[in-house]
Amino acid sequence: MKKIKYRLKQGYGSHRVGGKTYVAGEVIVTNEEELSGALDKFEPLEDPPPLPQPVAGLYSEQCEGGYNVINSATGKKINDEPLDQKTAESMAMKSLDDAIAELEETEKATAEEDNEPDAEAQR
Repeated sequence: MKKIKYRLKQGYGSHRVGGKTYVAGEVIVTNEEELSGALDKFEPLEDPPPLPQPVAGLYSEQCEGGYNVINSATGKKINDEPLDQKTAESMAMKSLDDAIAELEETEKATAEEDNEPDAEAQR
């Protein structure tokens, strides 16, 4: 976490950080964690660093007939038909682009299997 400048506010007495005692008006360069529960005693003199942005990812979720793979950024499933648990969990561990590519390959293979004549039916 980035350190920024804080000033001890008037009316809060003193505060000890890292073996040094600070009095009202003094400036300290530190981060929020080092000030712990005394952050209300200090005013930031710089803008705090921006909060990290959530990273879009995938997760699997059980649904009727199997599992869906959900894009956490949109909350929408990326598969058209329910998947088995192993496939859904495998896809959820990949990047969105890789998961979509794998899904397309799986759907293509399934379509090819559906179009192949059944060996028993030919007998």
